[in-house]
Amino acid sequence: MRGLIRIQIIGAAGAILFAGSVAADDWRYYQHDASHTGNSSAVVDPQALSLVWSAPSLPTGYSTPVIVGNNIYAMQNQGGYGELQTTVSSFDLSTGAINWSYTGNFVFPSQPGVGGGFVTFVGVTPSGSRLYVLNATSGALRYTVPIPEQESSMMPTVFQDPVSGNVTAFIAEYSQVSAVSLGLLGGSVLWTQIGQFGGDSIPTVVDDSIILAGPYQYYAFNRTTGAANHFWSGGIAGGGGTTVAYDAARQQFYVREFYGYFDQIPTLSAYHYTDNAHITLLWQRTGEGIDVNGSVAIGPTGKVYSAGNIIIWELDPATGATLRSIPGSFATGVTPALTDNVLWIITPITVAAYDLTSLQFLQDFNRLLGPGTAYKGPGAFADGYFVLDYGNIVFSHSFDVYRAPTPTPTPTPCTGRCEPTPRPRPTPAPRP
Repeated sequence: MRGLIRIQIIGAAGAILFAGSVAADDWRYYQHDASHTGNSSAVVDPQALSLVWSAPSLPTGYSTPVIVGNNIYAMQNQGGYGELQTTVSSFDLSTGAINWSYTGNFVFPSQPGVGGGFVTFVGVTPSGSRLYVLNATSGALRYTVPIPEQESSMMPTVFQDPVSGNVTAFIAEYSQVSAVSLGLLGGSVLWTQIGQFGGDSIPTVVDDSIILAGPYQYYAFNRTTGAANHFWSGGIAGGGGTTVAYDAARQQFYVREFYGYFDQIPTLSAYHYTDNAHITLLWQRTGEGIDVNGSVAIGPTGKVYSAGNIIIWELDPATGATLRSIPGSFATGVTPALTDNVLWIITPITVAAYDLTSLQFLQDFNRLLGPGTAYKGPGAFADGYFVLDYGNIVFSHSFDVYRAPTPTPTPTPCTGRCEPTPRPRPTPAPRP
């Protein structure tokens, strides 16, 4: 019986610890989640934040940080400079202390993707292209998997199926996309497909599919089989591309890219997803709030936020109609991010925060460099933290970590009958 009680206590403690970890809204991916919604429930007060630490910037800066628990994962990407090394590191979110680092020489490696207890990136060496799979806790190299994708691949989307528990890394570059199964002891390529993805599109998980979008060319691939649905072709292709955002509650995803070759106008297209073979165009918008590249953020009630150079639009997800707007000056092709009641956006020289209820400006954070390449979100977030990303530009400044002060616990007032505070007893004098 004592053993049973002990097991029950341990189980309850484990459940409490698990509940605590689930309650935290980690920023595990670029734009928060595998659906790239850019939306987090993290509570961050922009006006209470102050800079507490920055990642090392020599020989080049760390970029595209993601947050899992109390850890930040990021990479110093040498971007093709052969004399520099690529370093992937895990940092303590609170202190900036480096938990571990993994270093190597690679040609235009991808940024690291995290999931299922793994940290993964694409590295190209003279011996070929491989997916490098690290232990997320220790940084030790578990194994590598030969893949067809080459240099300048995008950050892998590492997805753990909630039903089977299987972990798959989806990897894309300009013309190829692969699914790689990840196990504890090894991995294997499940399927590879070709297309015209533009080179800047990160795979987005949309139920049983992943979606990629290059200029004028949009694709869906079944996550398990790789079956392809080239659901839109505008008659031409080119470099660039966008990372699609998916609203799972509405089964609706958004593509912000060039649509028609003869129009050559940046277009936001909303699609309904039934399954990989059945994708339906719902509505489209063009205009000042729709810029080329970049993407949108999806609010907790489904409202869509899209930024142009002079305005941010809040759009009705059902019709695409403009509900409200924020005038201003914003960087080209950037993607908003949302935390609890706050919208964050890159401007030409800062990251600006706006109150999502009133749309009033709240705070600016210094960001002297441009929005970078394909990673055009403002950074990563956790309760009380903002991790400002400068983009994966060689020799750029590293990410900055801003934190709000930790509140001092307020003593609980006594109600009803209260026990008096015990007085300290005097030490008795020694007997003679």
